[in-house]
Amino acid sequence: MHKSIVFSRKEVEALLDGRKTQFRTLTEVYSPGDIVFIKERWATLRFSYDFDSKICDDYWECDPKVVKEYMSREGKYFDFDHTPTCSVVYEANREGMWEENKKDRGFSWRSARTMSEWASRILIFIEKFESGDRLLDISNGDVLAEGWSGECVGSKGRDYMESCPVCNYSAFLDSWDARVGKKNPQALHQKNPCVLKYTFSVREIKK
Repeated sequence: MHKSIVFSRKEVEALLDGRKTQFRTLTEVYSPGDIVFIKERWATLRFSYDFDSKICDDYWECDPKVVKEYMSREGKYFDFDHTPTCSVVYEANREGMWEENKKDRGFSWRSARTMSEWASRILIFIEKFESGDRLLDISNGDVLAEGWSGECVGSKGRDYMESCPVCNYSAFLDSWDARVGKKNPQALHQKNPCVLKYTFSVREIKK
């Protein structure tokens, strides 16, 4: 069984886009050479499809035990060849069908912390780690490597969006507080804790 780490939706999106190659922790949880599976927000669904258009016309929550048994038998996460079928879906795959309103969406997202390895689709390989840095000393380059590269309104006006180091830095700190500081108030960014920096590469993304 591999070790795991929880990533937010935005972190998973950055990883899938090839923009996230780092993360930070308070303690030495991983070692170079470790393979780690990513926990993300997910759901277990049963789908019904129109074979000609392959458009989802019905979906509802399915028992995770049923999905696990189906996946171990079929070896598939998402299957257009059978209808209906059980599958695992992920919040980071925002393909137009995940309405923000739960009532319109028809199902609830499960917390990333509840994800078991059988349901995870992403494996990463720990390349190296570095210690001794303070959280607030992170460079703009490392913020980008953490996956925070959003854009905001530039100096030329609303029609011109540009990368903003201040916005990226703020987004990184907000993410840190939500993921780490929420459980440990002494780890909030205002405390400027010592952190370990991990650099990783993607080992596998299951389709």
